[in-house]
Amino acid sequence: MYVPTEKFDTYLADAGVKHSEELSEQQIKHLFLTAIEDFYNIDLGVDELSIIAGAFAYNAHNNQELSDSTLASAINAASELSYYVREIAEDSPHTANIFAELLITVRNYYEQYSKQ
Repeated sequence: MYVPTEKFDTYLADAGVKHSEELSEQQIKHLFLTAIEDFYNIDLGVDELSIIAGAFAYNAHNNQELSDSTLASAINAASELSYYVREIAEDSPHTANIFAELLITVRNYYEQYSKQ
């Protein structure tokens, strides 16, 4: 799957692969944590994090089922961020709450697994 972000290509190169479909679940976990860290360090925007998470979710659904349901939930949450951040502009408190919940899911995952 092609992901239109330079940063993603760097992640793949760091993992020693050319295509995201080649990533193992452990590599996906590591790269996802790296992407979250880059997001919190303002090296990635919400759209890039969403696109990258979407690529991981796509791989998980088409090539392998992630055995780690916590990882799958965090990836799915991150992949939805871009959509919900735009819906907040419609001034919907419900949408803002959904966005916050998704971001908390991603943050909780990062806090739990980044130190391992």
